[in-house]
Amino acid sequence: MQHFITCRVSFYPDNDQEQLKLTNIVRQCNAKVQDRSSITFGNNCLSLAGYGNNWRCNICHAIRAEAKNEQILFLSRCPYEKDDSFSWRIQIGKSYFDISILYRAEYYKKMKIDDPGNLLVRTHLAVINEYYGNYAAALQEYAFIVKRDSKDTFASRRLKAVSKLLLQEKKQEKLQEKAKLIRMG
Repeated sequence: MQHFITCRVSFYPDNDQEQLKLTNIVRQCNAKVQDRSSITFGNNCLSLAGYGNNWRCNICHAIRAEAKNEQILFLSRCPYEKDDSFSWRIQIGKSYFDISILYRAEYYKKMKIDDPGNLLVRTHLAVINEYYGNYAAALQEYAFIVKRDSKDTFASRRLKAVSKLLLQEKKQEKLQEKAKLIRMG
């Protein structure tokens, strides 16, 4: 079950030129989105609201990456990420991964085809899938890793955690279906 979350990014442009660049970055990214109702930008604060990780995260990542390229300072508050002075990292369980793996999903999929036994590639795909809420796909990757390397404690822990998440999702779906039938009956 995914929870409703609002993420905020506060930008700190140093001058009018950076302010203009920031406004253009947000406009360009928003132009690529059909439904902007959950994205607001004002007073140099970007707010994104929604359920869990989805397309809004991609927009946020794109805006922050462009701001970082333009050296515009910002502070992000995301429950799925850890921002430090060295790199952007996402948190999965108790472990952190460089956020750049999220941008390389297609690369990892191709590598998996070329070398299906590469456990690092499979771990990255599992993390990407879990981050975006694709729990069934993440579960398959974690199960493959644990089957190949039973001493991989990260994959073992995540396999158990994702299994619980999937079970909770299925229970929630059944409850929603039951409530729907009761309303209809």
